[in-house]
Amino acid sequence: MISRFGKFYVKDKSERRGRNPWTRGDMMFGSRRVVIFRCSTVLREKITGRVRDEESIDKKGGKNETNNKRPASCKEGSSKIK
Repeated sequence: MISRFGKFYVKDKSERRGRNPWTRGDMMFGSRRVVIFRCSTVLREKITGRVRDEESIDKKGGKNETNNKRPASCKEGSSKIK
């Protein structure tokens, strides 16, 4: 396990109805299990470029609106396409 990376989960999916593209006939796909990855907030912030302020987390553990700060390079009007 890599610290602050994320977790893998197994999710059960139920049966679903689908179509055969060749015959256009209805068919049922059986239930199955799939692997889902949920990245940690640290990894998500590094990918999206958002900055996490420790001051933006209030005393109850919730997040304030100031938590979604973008770097200066992402703000409107800062990038110019030539």
